[in-house]
Amino acid sequence: LGLEALKFLVPALRRNSGITSLDLTDGDIRDAGCQHLAQFIMEGGARLNALNLCNNTICDQGFRTLEGSLILHSSLTKLNIAVNPMTGDSARTLSNVLLSHQGMCDIDLSWTQLGDGALDLVPGIQTLTCLRSLDTTAVYFGPALIDFIDALKEITTLHRLSLGENWGGDAACSALAEYIHRCPELKVIPFVGFGSTLQTNMELSRSLRNLKDLFLVVIRDMDVDDGFLIETAKAVRDKSLKIMDMGGGLKGVGLGVEGNRAMLEICCNTSLTILNLQLMTLPDLESQKLLKQFRLSPSLTSVDLCGCQLGLLGAQNLAQCFSQVSSLTNLNLTRVDLGPSAMVKLEPVIKANVNLRELHLGRTNLGDEGTTALADALSESQKLKKLKLFSVNMQIDGLKTLAERMPTLTSLESLDLSSNAFGLIMITEWQFFRRYMANLTELRHVDVADTGCPSHMVIRVSQKLSAHLEITT
Repeated sequence: LGLEALKFLVPALRRNSGITSLDLTDGDIRDAGCQHLAQFIMEGGARLNALNLCNNTICDQGFRTLEGSLILHSSLTKLNIAVNPMTGDSARTLSNVLLSHQGMCDIDLSWTQLGDGALDLVPGIQTLTCLRSLDTTAVYFGPALIDFIDALKEITTLHRLSLGENWGGDAACSALAEYIHRCPELKVIPFVGFGSTLQTNMELSRSLRNLKDLFLVVIRDMDVDDGFLIETAKAVRDKSLKIMDMGGGLKGVGLGVEGNRAMLEICCNTSLTILNLQLMTLPDLESQKLLKQFRLSPSLTSVDLCGCQLGLLGAQNLAQCFSQVSSLTNLNLTRVDLGPSAMVKLEPVIKANVNLRELHLGRTNLGDEGTTALADALSESQKLKKLKLFSVNMQIDGLKTLAERMPTLTSLESLDLSSNAFGLIMITEWQFFRRYMANLTELRHVDVADTGCPSHMVIRVSQKLSAHLEITT
């Protein structure tokens, strides 16, 4: 929005005294714009209960400008000021706002620069009797993180607590484990960036058993071993787990068969809907055989296995792991070395998931045989919007087979065919390709960079297809 836009917007907002929620995310709001925003809150914000100022450039001065209006003229229950460059000086200001809104239930302070000054938040936070969600990811507490967690011990209403990327070490990790024992209502706890050792991480994992339920688990940048995952699997076995995120690989001494078995057991929780296992490694044949024994949750809607090293046997067994899954909308297998034979086995899996919106298969070494199997699998995918097939070793025969199936992909918006060896495709073959693309009225972008396709031919085809179609060459 910027300052000038706010000058025009605020008068219109002031005339509407019924506004209850205001979302100005990415609004380019700076300190000067806060004065106009404060005017709206004072004159038309009596019913305002949700304010989102995420990802702007509001510094300490801007937040001080907002303080009086937020205290006196709003009824806030949700406040998001994440990703703003305010410092610890704003913590006391924010605490004053919280003291005047004891019904606040949702606060997001992530990726601010409050530092150890965040301890000044404590008086305000301790008065919140309805607090359900508190996000202080990457606030950079330093050693003060331990005191901050200790100050939360009387708040037992929290359902979501995010303290990641603060690198509090073993002491903070132990303090969090103790808090989890005191707060059985917690359902969302990301374990990210504590900088703690394996022994303390085990303590944290065991504390999960105390929770009544658990909706989300994030495990990143942590030292883990087989025992850690076995404990985690036991803790979530009877929970209504919705999201499991272990993307980015797991640090530590390396997982054995039992650790990988525990990880797959977690992934098969029947209530799971989102699964991220980016960069997972199954290093030995015994671990790769496990994929044949487990069946992923039929409730899954999104699976990200980007960069997983499954080995030849693991890739072959992947299809059996997905055999009960039919509700996927997003599937990412980028940089999984499937090869043609594994793709042939995955064909019924993709065909069964008719609601797929995004399919990422870049760098999977499909070849023409695998592309043909994929083309057959996509015959029912009328909702597919994005298809990425960059660097899959596809040649002109595979491209032609894919093109013949394209008329069924009526919702397709983006197609990435870059870095495949099509060679110097003659204009007649491009016309063949164009004939099958003609009915794809939603198509907006095709990438054929680094395929050997002459740019002038591609441009000529794109001009005849649609004025809205962008082709990258």
